[in-house]
Amino acid sequence: MVEELIRRRVVINVGGFDGEGPTGVHRRFKRDMLRFGRVWNFQTVAADPTITPDAVRWDVFVSSADFSVVTEFHHFRWDDVIERYALASPWRRIPLGLVAFCDFLFSGTALRYLRHSWRYALFFGYPIVVLFIILMASTTIGVYLSRSLTLPSAVLPLCFLAFITLIAFADRWLYLSLLFDDWIFARRYILSGPIELQARLHRLSVDLERLLLRDDLDEVVIVGHSLGAAIAIDLVDRWLRARSARSCELAPVTLITLGASILKIGLHPAAQRFRASVANIATAGGTVTWTDFQARSDFMNFHFCNPVTSLGFSATGSPVMRSVSIRNMIAPARYKRVWRNLYIIHCQFVRANDRRAPFDYFMLTCGPLKSAMLSQRREGAMSIFDAEGRLIPPRSIADPDCASLGGTTS
Repeated sequence: MVEELIRRRVVINVGGFDGEGPTGVHRRFKRDMLRFGRVWNFQTVAADPTITPDAVRWDVFVSSADFSVVTEFHHFRWDDVIERYALASPWRRIPLGLVAFCDFLFSGTALRYLRHSWRYALFFGYPIVVLFIILMASTTIGVYLSRSLTLPSAVLPLCFLAFITLIAFADRWLYLSLLFDDWIFARRYILSGPIELQARLHRLSVDLERLLLRDDLDEVVIVGHSLGAAIAIDLVDRWLRARSARSCELAPVTLITLGASILKIGLHPAAQRFRASVANIATAGGTVTWTDFQARSDFMNFHFCNPVTSLGFSATGSPVMRSVSIRNMIAPARYKRVWRNLYIIHCQFVRANDRRAPFDYFMLTCGPLKSAMLSQRREGAMSIFDAEGRLIPPRSIADPDCASLGGTTS
């Protein structure tokens, strides 16, 4: 076990399509780090952030009587790109969202979603169902009010007023416009590649090469959550295609995808470039250690779907598939309150747990054990640390079940 302890790592974290700014990301991270420390009985400190146009960076210190580890945490910024979508008028976002929806529908992509995951297909259709309900409800309200007020000529203005009121409610409570923006961005990403992030990803791939050549780092970890997993795939693929001979000889890059939207992009017939990136990583051998975490209770990921074989490629053993239980990560009382909220369940992948569980985002990214090893253990760190946060006496860390998707399901 001692040989798996590390002293310093770098994490490059790519978040999903949520648009939270760097200050908010760091504030939430710092709050969650305290919870992580309480759960595992570790001492945790998150330093103040340094904000650049490409990333927000801070150091994380985690320690106990048995170890001390420093993590240089780099959160990839694309909140400004997401914000540009959010600042557009609803009268622009909704039509563009409908165009994107029709593209996914008539290209056969929506049917492929259904074939691979009926849960994801339901999530995909959710915004259209909400919009249809709003149209029906606003029409009913407008007609009823015009008749009640005996103002038949006001039926259209009243319907329109009801519509914009209900749209505002749906934006606030049902994330309607955010989901339309997500469709719009995904379609552009499929058709044009990460054109809005091109320069940023190039600079980050150069930084990744530089990080791998540092002698003081024990590992470099890249984490992609939700749609950010597709961007993480792009980043690693860029590095693989441009890497130097020296970096090829070093320890592998660790890639961790969480609640990933890889198939959201890859199942579209026009996503040839992206599918090639997935295949390149899957066949990179020992150069990239890739683990994909999924949860059955998360309707925003493709549970029980291998992103490589689902895209028509032969199985290579990469990624290692892991199924996790969101229920076991959250306190029972809180789970009863939030289990219906698809967004909260989806984001739990990158939040601190309320209790110890086999999957723990902060243990993977900031804990004292190599992420490449820990991410592929069915039990995670559960059998490694005692209640006081100390290492349990040395034992074999072999985990023969690590390659199966079974694990703990939600």
